[in-house]
Amino acid sequence: MGIYTDAIASLRRGKTVQVTVTGGQLAPRVPVGTIISLIPTDMARPLKPGDVVLYRADNRDRLLLVKSISVGRIKLGTADKPLDGWASPANIYGVALLG
Repeated sequence: MGIYTDAIASLRRGKTVQVTVTGGQLAPRVPVGTIISLIPTDMARPLKPGDVVLYRADNRDRLLLVKSISVGRIKLGTADKPLDGWASPANIYGVALLG
């Protein structure tokens, strides 16, 4: 199970959750230790580059940035670089509410 397993379960039930950023992958935009609120993806406006999302792949949960969007697929990455390959929207469970 991943670090955000409980958060994903709550998001699947339509609940807003708060999580703590535990890694530096979003810095400097979102520093380590920041508490962010996530809403279920299906309750959010359409995703756009720059959004912070909660993503699960290969039983690994991560907070990542949306880098680009194409029909039916999303390129995610860290503050420094995009990840290899494309993500399925079905693996994105929450979108951060950042000011």
